[in-house]
Amino acid sequence: MAYNHLYTPKQTNLVVYELLVRDFTANHDYKTIIDTLDYLVNLGINAIELMPITEFEGNLSWDIILHFILLRININGTKNDLKAFIDICHSKG
Repeated sequence: MAYNHLYTPKQTNLVVYELLVRDFTANHDYKTIIDTLDYLVNLGINAIELMPITEFEGNLSWDIILHFILLRININGTKNDLKAFIDICHSKG
């Protein structure tokens, strides 16, 4: 599925949802999030910022608020699941 830049929202119209996979769904996976994309679209969300999907050097997952989060990020799925999630997000505009 090819990304069509014509669906990119203007910066003045962005409604960004910061999504932390491990907190968004009990399954901690992209496939479950794909099933909820219509819900986010209906809320008016037109951009998703995936919060850390991997750990950083030194086992620090999110430097800014490190003391508020867990150090291990456990997301179930493959890189192809992530690619499918991104493609479907793009297809929904």
